[in-house]
Amino acid sequence: MTAIAQLNLNTPDAIIRGGLFEAQLLEPGSSPTSEQLARGMEVLNQIVQFHATQGMKLFLWQDLTGPLVAGQASYTITANMGNFNTNPLQAREVYYLQPSGAQYPLTPFSWNEWSMLSERSQQGVPVNYFLDKQSTAFNFWPWPIPDANGAQGVIHTVVRVRPQQMVQLTEQTIFPPEWAIFLRWAVADEMCTGQPQGIITRCREKMEYYRTALEGFDVEDQASTQFQVSPQMGYGRSRFR
Repeated sequence: MTAIAQLNLNTPDAIIRGGLFEAQLLEPGSSPTSEQLARGMEVLNQIVQFHATQGMKLFLWQDLTGPLVAGQASYTITANMGNFNTNPLQAREVYYLQPSGAQYPLTPFSWNEWSMLSERSQQGVPVNYFLDKQSTAFNFWPWPIPDANGAQGVIHTVVRVRPQQMVQLTEQTIFPPEWAIFLRWAVADEMCTGQPQGIITRCREKMEYYRTALEGFDVEDQASTQFQVSPQMGYGRSRFR
């Protein structure tokens, strides 16, 4: 198999054809109908959008940056600020980068904490933030509101963005090769309605097997964790000393 043929395994056309074949809706060597391809593209996009909400797809994380303006209380965060021209789905972390290069995490406010905050107009260097998630963007309030000093730093927001919709059958998807087999069986599972129960069961079991395997793989790499006694504990004094 040539390199070009291998790359083509990750196109919507190849994934949909594979799904139709596994669901036994397509005979070997035959071509799907235009209706099957259109339905397959719809199903594939729906599968991708749903599974993006399940904590997978690390390659959809983006570190978005935005300048601060002294006295400006709220900001709009969109994924257009990063490499993906699509909407943000979830904010994972927010940190403040100082002009010196040092950085520290910002602590989020809940809706209740933000609603009960009595000094929203306070200005300074941000240490907290409130995030209002909307369908196409995030409304972001740093707190305190940046003053002249605070506006010299930069806010970084690590977000998970929504996958881009696929519109062409022959385009290359944004997914790494290991996702192709899961997507193929997921399409098969969605499109095998009306087939014999044995086919339906097989498609569901295969889809769940590959999804579980990917969920276990597509997680953040972690450094080893070690625990040790704090040396400060040796400085304590009690009433018996």
